[in-house]
Amino acid sequence: MASKTLVVEELQIITATGRSPDDALQENPVAITFREGCTYRRVLERWATGRGFTLLKTMECASIDTILQLVAGGLEISMMPKAIIEQSKWSHQLAAHPVDDNKGLVTTHAVWRHAAHLPRPLSALLAQLSE
Repeated sequence: MASKTLVVEELQIITATGRSPDDALQENPVAITFREGCTYRRVLERWATGRGFTLLKTMECASIDTILQLVAGGLEISMMPKAIIEQSKWSHQLAAHPVDDNKGLVTTHAVWRHAAHLPRPLSALLAQLSE
């Protein structure tokens, strides 16, 4: 197997402006997330557990925009990459909170069989990343 790092994202906790993550979880431990298996969700769950909270409920959404809009509207807590939060049209209604000890850093890799013929799209992507 061979691999190449594609991107390193800094995940941050998001709440509505004026709310801390601890306040949001103490009042109503609901997380707005993608479906089970999502890395953002898994990091959020580990973070909450490490702070002594159990996410009793999750509201699963299929799009980033929906999650950001719900959190901006005051529906509790979520986690997103810093770059997405900053570029969101709801960024002025969101408070972004860094995750302690770099536990919010997530690396995405391209992985392929080393001996296999490299598909053109992957070859082009890897060439562009090497520039």
